[in-house]
Amino acid sequence: MKHRSIPLFAPLAAAALLVGCTSGDRTAANDAAIAQGALERGQLTVARQYIQRALAIRDDISDYWLIKAHIGLAERDLSGAYDAYQNVLQLDRANVEALTSLCQIALAGNVANQAEKFADQLALINPTDTLPNTVRASAAAARGDKDKANHYLDLVLKARPGDPSALIVKARMLANDQDYAGAAKVMEQALATPGDPTARLSMLLDYYKRARDGDGLFRAVERLVQANPKDPNLQLQYADLLFDRGANDAANAAIARAAEGSGNDLGVPANALNLWLKQGADALPVERMLANAAGSTLAMKAAYAQYANETGHPDVAVRILDGANLANAPMQQPDAASAAAALGYARALTGDTAGGNALIAAVLKADPDQPAALLARGRLRAAAGDRRGAIEDMRNAVSQDADNIAARLALADTLFRGGDAVLAETALRDGMKGAGDDPRLAARLARLQLAQGRHDAAAATLADFVKANPLSRRAAGIKAG
Repeated sequence: MKHRSIPLFAPLAAAALLVGCTSGDRTAANDAAIAQGALERGQLTVARQYIQRALAIRDDISDYWLIKAHIGLAERDLSGAYDAYQNVLQLDRANVEALTSLCQIALAGNVANQAEKFADQLALINPTDTLPNTVRASAAAARGDKDKANHYLDLVLKARPGDPSALIVKARMLANDQDYAGAAKVMEQALATPGDPTARLSMLLDYYKRARDGDGLFRAVERLVQANPKDPNLQLQYADLLFDRGANDAANAAIARAAEGSGNDLGVPANALNLWLKQGADALPVERMLANAAGSTLAMKAAYAQYANETGHPDVAVRILDGANLANAPMQQPDAASAAAALGYARALTGDTAGGNALIAAVLKADPDQPAALLARGRLRAAAGDRRGAIEDMRNAVSQDADNIAARLALADTLFRGGDAVLAETALRDGMKGAGDDPRLAARLARLQLAQGRHDAAAATLADFVKANPLSRRAAGIKAG
């Protein structure tokens, strides 16, 4: 017999139709019906609100808990769905959907030991169902009993070759033995069955990464993006890998898709800027920068303008932002503050020092800790010879945004020029701990070491960076700079 898939919707019990039901019963049934309808329309917040109201009145009706479980599944809240299904079983101990779902959720969370009792109940009700043996295999593997785990897996795969749940358990066992290439091979088999591949692809991605298989990793991310085209974080991850392979046009297309699907999420512009800077001056041609910025949000315009400033095109930054009326913008809003800081710095670089400083000052008046404005003012102070003020601003920028590599680079350069080589190196090394395969900090550290005549230290810095990022092509090509 085939496994029962977890149904997204269940018919509502006819509690409201019972003769003699109370006013509270009718209210609860009505709320539950509204929740079910909202769930079917994808209005999950409304559905959650109304099923909670129904359960507050009657928490002894299993169908209400089923609706709550279905809402949890729709929201990918597996913990909430698991709890709801347990409540179903308290009221209906032979409910096959609840037993099946509890087993499946436990397998997905790799906590099958918590579901062995449910697997046993399900096996009694339906002896031909292979799901109980998959749960038993996973639980045995968690206890370290590989022989018993493989025994149960053999039973499942003999009855249902290609069973994805059993193959996932098998892949996890191989990964626990650090056979990541083998785990990836088995997970590829698990992906041959239909259904949402997101969770399986995420596991596959991790196995390819651990196996140091760059091509496999790229294909896994590519398939994840195809399965979830509106996920901005996946688009950005895909863009990073495309940049690493030198496919800049495709990478920028992925960033554009991320921006389109992100709404007002300010994390996307910040991450896009970091990807461009990580790739370098050739990541985004000026013509494309201007074209993309024209129809983008203010936060994305700010990201394009900051990239233009960082790559020696402050005139382009002015063109991107000059029509945004930032002089009258509410600087308490993060997108306006970032845009004003970028425009202020660009104006100062293009000769309007007073106007640029005034705009940056307006940002810092509204928010004294705004990182982009602190960095801009710090750089302008350094250019004017105010080394102490520059270092203070740059340190504050790093303190407010520890991942701001541009600020760390500016701080290290300013410290080094002032004779504080040890502090400069510390600033760079502190940032390298979380920089992944971004080569900017390691390259700058190597350059400073070369400037001190420390050739062996510089070579070691670059070699360590390459070793720490074995899948990165940009890491393999790092040079002191």
